[in-house]
Amino acid sequence: MSAVLRSPCWAKRGYTVEASTGRAENKEYLKDLGASHILSRDDVYDGRLRPLASGRWAGVVDPVGGEQLASILGQLHYEGAVAVSGLTGGAKVPTQVYPFILRGNSLIGIDSVNCPMEKRKKVWHRMANDLKIKEVFNLIKVVHTLEEVPETLETILQGKTRGRSIVKLRE
Repeated sequence: MSAVLRSPCWAKRGYTVEASTGRAENKEYLKDLGASHILSRDDVYDGRLRPLASGRWAGVVDPVGGEQLASILGQLHYEGAVAVSGLTGGAKVPTQVYPFILRGNSLIGIDSVNCPMEKRKKVWHRMANDLKIKEVFNLIKVVHTLEEVPETLETILQGKTRGRSIVKLRE
C-alpha cells in the first residue's frame, strides 16, 4: 500500500488526500484514515516510466520504492517532494534528473532505525499534541498477546495484515 499524503492529519489541514492500494478491500479503511480518493496501483504506476509527466501531486509518502517511486517522481508538481520509507518495490530507482532540475523536486528519506531519541521524542510529541493522531493510531493498531506472535508473524509474511501489530507483554 502506498500513499499520496495519506496521513489524516493532512486532510485535517485542508489538503486533498489520495491513497493507493492493490487490495480493493482496503478502500473503506483508507477513507476512514482520511483519504478522499482511492487510486489503484496502476493509477500511480502503469508500467511505463516517463521522466516527466503531468504534475499530479504536491507531496507523496511512498513506502514502495523501485519503479513506482520513479513514476511518482515524474508526476510531482513544481517544488514537490516524496518522502520514501521503504523498498518493497526494489532498491533501484530507475529515474532521471529531470524532476529535480526542471521542477525543483525533492526526494526525502525517512530514517526510523538510526534516528536519535531526542528527535523521536519531538516527533512523538508533535504527533500526540499538534497533529492529534491518537484516534488514527487506534484505527491502525492491532494488539496481540505474546502467545499469538507465531501466528501473527505468519499472517504478516503472507501479506494479510495492515496497520501496526503491537505485542502486549503483560496484562
